[in-house]
Amino acid sequence: MNDKTRTVARSYDEDGLPVWHSQTSPTSMTTRAECLMHPDRIIPVIFVPGIMGSNLASIDAERSLKIKNIWRPDLMGAVTKIIGLEPRERKAVFDPSNAHVDQNIVVAGKPLVNATIGFPSKLIEARGWGTVFWGSYGPLLEYLESSLNDVMRWDSSANKSTIDGEWAAYAAHGVTVKSGEKNCTLKLTQSELEQVSKYWYPVHAVGYNWLQSNEDSGKYLAKKIDEILAHYRDKWGSKAVQKVVLVTHSMGGLVARAAVHPKMGNAAEKVLGIVHGAMPALGAPAAYKRMRAGNEIGFSINPLTVAKSIATWMFLGAHGQDVAPVLGQSPGGLQLLPNQNYPNGWLTIRAGGVTYSITGNPYHAIYAERDKWWRLVNPDWLDPGGDSGLKYDATGKAVTKTNPAWARYKLCLSSAEQFHATLGDSYHPVTYAFYGADTGHKAWGKIQWNIGTERFVMRGPMAVFDTNAELKKLAMDGLPAGDDGNGTVEVRAMNSSWMGDLHDRFSIDDAQSMGDGTVPHESGLAPGTRGGAIEQWSLAGFDHQSAYLPEMSNVMSVTKYAIAKIAQKADWGDA
Repeated sequence: MNDKTRTVARSYDEDGLPVWHSQTSPTSMTTRAECLMHPDRIIPVIFVPGIMGSNLASIDAERSLKIKNIWRPDLMGAVTKIIGLEPRERKAVFDPSNAHVDQNIVVAGKPLVNATIGFPSKLIEARGWGTVFWGSYGPLLEYLESSLNDVMRWDSSANKSTIDGEWAAYAAHGVTVKSGEKNCTLKLTQSELEQVSKYWYPVHAVGYNWLQSNEDSGKYLAKKIDEILAHYRDKWGSKAVQKVVLVTHSMGGLVARAAVHPKMGNAAEKVLGIVHGAMPALGAPAAYKRMRAGNEIGFSINPLTVAKSIATWMFLGAHGQDVAPVLGQSPGGLQLLPNQNYPNGWLTIRAGGVTYSITGNPYHAIYAERDKWWRLVNPDWLDPGGDSGLKYDATGKAVTKTNPAWARYKLCLSSAEQFHATLGDSYHPVTYAFYGADTGHKAWGKIQWNIGTERFVMRGPMAVFDTNAELKKLAMDGLPAGDDGNGTVEVRAMNSSWMGDLHDRFSIDDAQSMGDGTVPHESGLAPGTRGGAIEQWSLAGFDHQSAYLPEMSNVMSVTKYAIAKIAQKADWGDA
């Protein structure tokens, strides 16, 4: 039949099944409507966001100061409520045990998922797109949905399939991206692209409770994988789908690794492969900096993520006193600290021209330290609500001082240490990864405290006679005499000098490592150097939050390439 054809646009019903709409025409019009069916073999692609990239609601609003939408950055009214809270109020609102994922796409009558792809609302909810911060991740979800399902197009005039323009470069000359100092060519053969085109890639998102342990979130993700696979098997048959592909951002990488770990989610056999992006695989010293000195305003090229950076800064606070009550009770937040596998000696103190390092297991040597000035957190900052106090016996006599906030912090700290001890260098066997290594987006690879000149002000020229041994005692064993919560600490060492006490100020130095503004390259490169990633790319040009924006062409190129390579391992649907 040689009649001309016109392609009818495909859309989807509320169950995710394809539908086509075409008007009838007179018999004299011989142009025929052509409905292009997507493949009946399926590889669901699941995106797992980073910390604060999942929408959260309270389980019991009475426990969260009657605030229901506790983290909904797309809803300005909800953000405004959070920004105005005192530290003790933030602690109550962001209780990990009273939070769950909010998947609603309409809140207070306002649609928060402004998808342009034409999906009905019920399908958007079913895909989980309402569980993530749309302003940050929505463009990526729509981009992947469109691009992955448009690898090859049917050419009616030639009666054959041809590679779509966006993918043609991979097969022709390859797509070049700069990885570190080298140009890397991403090449896909014609047969590889034909293999990719055999499958339909419905894109899902799975938000999670980023306040709780990533182990719990990993188990939650494993459960969602089961639900997604069951959905497609129910609609398309048991042979249509077997495994999913995971694409992760930041903390989402830890969640995905937990999901496939045999002692946690145990979902490795249901995952075809994983693409990790900007993952703090070994933790990030920025977490220490923010617990001590508050959250810096991140730079972003996207107005929507600029808004989130400012909202995050104002929500977490510009001072350590604001950050500590929330992250100090959050196992998930504490799991972003440099773990026992991070390069040793990342916390340093410079005094008198000598640099001293705090070494050993950071959970014991640094995070559990209560008294020395370079500790992770002031115990009083964990307790802005005044929960700590005296415990009385039956006669009313004070017998012990309790500190439930510190005790809770220690439990969360223990959970974080155990999580990383179990996770170790465990990765899915089919792993691809990229990380930021940009001098324009420096991150804290190390934290260095520098001594000031306060002792010269207090003691005049006699301070020049302070010996290195005396300054070392001040640096390593001194106690805090004051802390502005913004990176400057007053430190005193009693009777440590020939003149008596030593006293000076120490301040945190600026970030120096290449990175993405949050994750340093020292941590980002771990999937390749320690985890056996098949391919890994060292990229530049993006800040942490903006890594997955579609305009980041290098990130989009490696992400699509990695998914295409993973798809080569799919072998279902033939029979």
